[in-house]
Amino acid sequence: MTEIFIHRDSILKNPPSDLPLANIILFDAISYAADTAVIAYVRLRTSLGEFVATEKKDLLQLYPCYLDAWAIVDSIDKLLALINKNTKEMQ
Repeated sequence: MTEIFIHRDSILKNPPSDLPLANIILFDAISYAADTAVIAYVRLRTSLGEFVATEKKDLLQLYPCYLDAWAIVDSIDKLLALINKNTKEMQ
């Protein structure tokens, strides 16, 4: 099973039905951004481990690593933007 950061029973994955739609969408976006970062990290860790263990190194093996590294950066950037934007709106 793939590792996730936000637990299935979290309010982010199962918001109350009476919550405004904008908040439900926000919770969903936060959940996806966090989980995407974790999934990409796990894949990156695995890919790099396999690359190090391989005797015959081929730089093409690193392309998936680059993709996952950027997925982590992009997901965390989106997560922080969502949190910062909505924290400012609440003040």
